[in-house]
Formats: sequence, C-alpha cells, structure tokens
Amino acid sequence: MRIVRSGASVLIGRLHGLANQSKARLGCGVYPIIRDLIQACRHCCSAMTCTMHSCYACCMREAVIFDTEFTAWPGSAQRNWTAPGEFREIIQIGAIKVNCQTMTEVEAFSVLVKPTLNPMLSEYITGLTGITQADIDVRGMNLTDAVRAFLAFCGGLPMFCYGYDGWIIAKNLALLGHSGFWTGVRPSNIGEWFQSAGVDVASINSSGLAAAVGASYDGRAHEAVGDCRSILAAVRALIGRGVDSPFKD
Repeated sequence: MRIVRSGASVLIGRLHGLANQSKARLGCGVYPIIRDLIQACRHCCSAMTCTMHSCYACCMREAVIFDTEFTAWPGSAQRNWTAPGEFREIIQIGAIKVNCQTMTEVEAFSVLVKPTLNPMLSEYITGLTGITQADIDVRGMNLTDAVRAFLAFCGGLPMFCYGYDGWIIAKNLALLGHSGFWTGVRPSNIGEWFQSAGVDVASINSSGLAAAVGASYDGRAHEAVGDCRSILAAVRALIGRGVDSPFKD
C-alpha cells in the first residue's frame, strides 16, 4: 500500500510541476486539463489504497480446511451407500491450518478412526486411500476422541470443507449417540465458492481440484491431508487469477 501511495505521490508532484510550467509558458488554457489530471490521480490513488487495505483487512487471519475419508465398497458411491450394511463410517479426519493472507499451510492434523459397524476395511477403500487394516488396528482412535482432538486443533478457527464432510461427522457421531459436543459446529462448504468461480464441482472431488484448475500440490489423492492440500492449491490458483478469497470475515 505504501508503494502505491509513494508512486502516485511522485506522479502528482511531477504533474504539479508541469501545471506550473504550462501556466507560465503556455498560458492558462492547458492548466485546467493538468489540474484535472492531478485530481484524477489523487482519486485513483485513494481508491486503490482503500481497496487493497479492505481486501487485506476483511480476510480472516487463519482458517482450517478439513476432509474425511470413510468406508466404501465397489459401487457404494453410485448407490449412495444404500446397500445392506453400507454406511459412511469415518476412518480418517485430516485438516490443515491456512494463513489467509499468504494462502500457505501453517500446520497439519491427521487422525485415523476405528469404524464400528464395519470394523474390517474393504480392499477397495484400502486401495483408494492407502489406509490399511493394520493402520487402523494400531493407530486408530475411537470417533469421539478423534473429533475432540480435531476440534482442539481447530481452536475455534473458521472451518471449511469441500462438500458435506461436516455432515458426515455429525451423522457418525449421531450413530454412536455422541453428537452433543458437535452441536453448533457449522463448517462452511467451500465447494460453493468453487462453483461460483466456474469449477464443475458436481464432477470433481477434492483430490481432483488442484489438477482441475491447473495447480499442483504435495500429497496423495484420497488421503485426507493430501485432499486438503489439493483444495488449498486450487484456492491459491484461482485467487491468483483474480477471484475473491473465500476466507472473508
């Protein structure tokens, strides 16, 4: 912002000098034109500075992007998990804290969760996510503890997910009768922002967002933290093209 003011101030000073010269050498006819240019420059400088300041000031300082992975079988997505015994049981919650001014990752969080209705993972979901039965058996937590750890990581920051991951968490907690501490948690669906930016969200999952907008990221597809990084990479790319930030107060 100071650079904008400094450059404009130099220009305005030079215009003042030209105005004085024109008045002295060319008479008063040219002077009003240059005077109007000076006023226009002042107005432009003020508008640009205020716009830049407003954009910076209205953005959140930090926010959390999160993603979930859950049990699945061949064709379960197409059936919307309606076959007997199918339920979207969470097996991983991943999240990243984002500096909303620099659009960079500050910190990452990941926890594996033991499913209860279908405690044995399908080969399909292991192949998709890379999460093995041994991973769940050794490092998996119960859902309630996992969600509490996730909320502690968020620390009250605004939460964003691509689609209905907040609903997935709520449904899983309700299944266990432990939904009380999630009441009032209202994550924002960043998918709506992508849709408004022209991204075909109906056909693109979170792991495919970065590639869909020509960006890249460091992470595995269908792994919760990796998918969060894909979302952030896509946000950063679109902001770089002039789209307003989704992280507005």
